[in-house]
Amino acid sequence: MKLNYCNFVILVVLILLTIGAAGCKDQNAPRSRLHITRIAETDVELETYDYVFLSDVSVGETETTPGTVFEDEVYVTVRNEARSDLLSLNSGGVFGSVTLTDYTVEYGIEDEYIKPINSSMHLTVGNGEERIAKIVLVTAVSKIHPPLSTLVFEPEELLVHAKITLRGYEETSHESVSVVAYVDVHFANWSDSTD
Repeated sequence: MKLNYCNFVILVVLILLTIGAAGCKDQNAPRSRLHITRIAETDVELETYDYVFLSDVSVGETETTPGTVFEDEVYVTVRNEARSDLLSLNSGGVFGSVTLTDYTVEYGIEDEYIKPINSSMHLTVGNGEERIAKIVLVTAVSKIHPPLSTLVFEPEELLVHAKITLRGYEETSHESVSVVAYVDVHFANWSDSTD
């Protein structure tokens, strides 16, 4: 089959329109890919016990009365990178900037239930940047209910796998973005310091 010049031009235009339509759709996709690079007890600590967090269920209890219960908070470091090496995004520029708006913490535990955390947050991470968010890993309310409350007067320990999900949107595309990390939480009534 022979193509004349007019048919050739029409074919080229159709191909370009198809590629252009696919490219337009891709431009609306998030330019950002988030990574959680560190989970720590402080904002300067490199890591938390190789991603195992020690949670004390009670502090200052006596033989008959429970002690004080504190929330466990951790610092989560989030890195924002371009979704593709082909995207040339300026570090800290408007394109690819992500705002994280909320998070959940879910606990993987057999035959028991610890209520998940659903909470809001506000953290903007520019492309090529790394930012730190402070979040609650375990609520005080969870510690005053079973199964955690049963550990106060028992010499037992409980290991739970916590799934942390941070969610938000990309400023440019307004597309939803999320990132997930896991940390093991080791619950027990750890010995209180006498200092």
